[in-house]
Amino acid sequence: MVALDLGGGSTQITFVPAEEDTLKSTPQEYLTSISLLHKNLNLYTHSYLGLGLMAARKDILLHHRDENGVIHSPCINPIIHTKWEYAGDVYDVNGPTEVKYQEVRGQAGRLNEKRPIADHEQCLRTCIEVIKDQVHSPPELKTRDVIAFSYFFDRATERGLIDPYDGGILTVQEFLQASTQTCNIPNAEQPFACLDLTFISAFLTHGYGLKGTNTIKLYKRIDGYELSWGLGLAFHIINNGI
Repeated sequence: MVALDLGGGSTQITFVPAEEDTLKSTPQEYLTSISLLHKNLNLYTHSYLGLGLMAARKDILLHHRDENGVIHSPCINPIIHTKWEYAGDVYDVNGPTEVKYQEVRGQAGRLNEKRPIADHEQCLRTCIEVIKDQVHSPPELKTRDVIAFSYFFDRATERGLIDPYDGGILTVQEFLQASTQTCNIPNAEQPFACLDLTFISAFLTHGYGLKGTNTIKLYKRIDGYELSWGLGLAFHIINNGI
């Protein structure tokens, strides 16, 4: 089982490698030995500082800041004009200057509507640029069970993809589809929904190298206990083994 945790400033991955190739190809600083339930285990664990959701959001937005300090991001819907504060700095955030529209069929005899949308394709390219060459992705991740916490859970809940209390299971492809759909919906109350979901789906695929068919278990609590990656991993090992 692989435990993924997405915080604001960093993101973490932790698992016990099952393949010898993973141990051979992994940077030594990612590996540590632990003793659990009278077993000595090689633990793969690493925190990517600067690739948490809020830190990555800042970097993605800054890719599209003009000479006056104003951000016009393809990840933001054109109807959005807002201020965002992070780490003591305030950013002037807007949608792109060149507006893209999606034609929505009118209902009950009404005229079709041209709906302003964020540019998901360009947003995805920017997210990949931020992630590129920063993440180690052992091939065995594609064959392992994955459980995810924190912002992975929160953003899936906000989109109605999983139950906010019981959690649920999603494929990576469902995250990708949700990001595309979210970018096509003007939503002034959640101005960063498109960006956040696109970053998450990009991180799963272009960061960790997961396939669209890979499933991710998303939980907030188990047996009433709110989970971090460490507690989630311990629960799984105790109940199911590595």
